[in-house]
Amino acid sequence: MTAVPLCVPFARRVEAKAAGAVWQVQERYWACDSSLLRTDAYSRLKPFVPRMYRPDLEGPALRPWLIPSPLWGKNLRAILSTEEWDRVRRHAYEESGRRCRACGGRGPRWPVEADEGFAYDDEGLTHTLMGVIGLCPTCHEVRHWGKTVMKGREQAALDQLMRVNGWSVETAAAAVDEAFERWSWRSEQTWTSDYSWVTRTHGIAIPANADARANAANLQIIGEAPISHTTWPIATDEMTAHDHVRSSVFTPMRRLGKFIGGLFHR
Repeated sequence: MTAVPLCVPFARRVEAKAAGAVWQVQERYWACDSSLLRTDAYSRLKPFVPRMYRPDLEGPALRPWLIPSPLWGKNLRAILSTEEWDRVRRHAYEESGRRCRACGGRGPRWPVEADEGFAYDDEGLTHTLMGVIGLCPTCHEVRHWGKTVMKGREQAALDQLMRVNGWSVETAAAAVDEAFERWSWRSEQTWTSDYSWVTRTHGIAIPANADARANAANLQIIGEAPISHTTWPIATDEMTAHDHVRSSVFTPMRRLGKFIGGLFHR
């Protein structure tokens, strides 16, 4: 059996087993044979299948992401109490079966981390929280390049981006180029944030002082920033693709990592 790791919450283990999931006794995780993903059983297994293995997925399973500077610090962790944020993130861990929703893996020290997913309306300039999911630490590093470069784990994140999506180094470099260009434009805009997902999903009311708390967090980070924008290097004919990735992705982001790395915690 070519095992595909599954993200099975404890409360849904019976449902997953009925759909074809098998408990791996020694490794202690749920999995299914990859052949089932090409049968009618897939519709029942789909809620548990990591994005990396989904045959119906359009687009990459994992993207590099850069938060626009006006939105640094504007997240649930900033606006909620510690108890409320703990409730949200722990629910995300449980819903993922404590496995990564992108690749199905687990971290060596802790299984997963909470990743807040936002949608950006570039016309209406609204930053909308869409959900919080569990990602393994390495996939989470791909999602947050600032913290990643601060830790010196650029290459590990790049390798993960290529592995999860089946990308070449050139394709991965292009994806990060695109993310940076989008970040640069979005960082010049004024955004409105919508956190209503947490109320609909968890019944947690948005605090009356949410905007003030988020703005305070943002101003503190902006005040520490050594630069407002970075220059995106251009590849030359003499540079290999790998050299271009390291110069264009890692060098400017290492400068950003110094002051945005502290935003993202388990």
